[in-house]
Amino acid sequence: MKRLVCCEDYEEEAEKVLIKEKWDYFSAGSCLGLTAKENIEAYKSYYILPRVLRDVSNIDTATTLLGQKVATPIGVAPTARHHNAHIDAEIPVAKAAKRSGVCMTQSIHSFKSIEEITESCEGEGLRWMQIQPMNDRPVLADIIQRAEKANYKAIVITCDDPRMPLHYKLMRDSPTLAIDPKVEACRRIYLNGGEQ
Repeated sequence: MKRLVCCEDYEEEAEKVLIKEKWDYFSAGSCLGLTAKENIEAYKSYYILPRVLRDVSNIDTATTLLGQKVATPIGVAPTARHHNAHIDAEIPVAKAAKRSGVCMTQSIHSFKSIEEITESCEGEGLRWMQIQPMNDRPVLADIIQRAEKANYKAIVITCDDPRMPLHYKLMRDSPTLAIDPKVEACRRIYLNGGEQ
């Protein structure tokens, strides 16, 4: 395998090693993929200005997030379906975040539990927990209490997921993968106050 040095290299390699349906999920984006395309274009508009003729022998990118020290102001956002990329789902990402000294925000849709992720990191590393408004308050309270017990340092509330996203490419090419039955069943229970 060639040395992977940039995001495009990782994308090319992922397309080679993932089965088509899983690659389609990661690469297509929701609906027409407009947001995914616009995100890439927006990212390309940023430039890093090199510091020249300055002493850069002692650079420190460390900062704090809500009073917690991190190695750099970059973190892992809450994302679903890690199991499509790796058999251990979120575990390798959590370990990498811990090793890199950055914050990981665990998705409410994680395939690995709060406890499994905490155990895999030996209780170390900065972790936050993402939640979404749901009708079943006891389930929500349980998630928050488990995150507190596992020493998660913040709760991240997102309101961007009122329904399962439509993945047009998956719906056309791989209808069985377009809506993951396990995720959809959990969502129905959580969002409908325990009613299936």
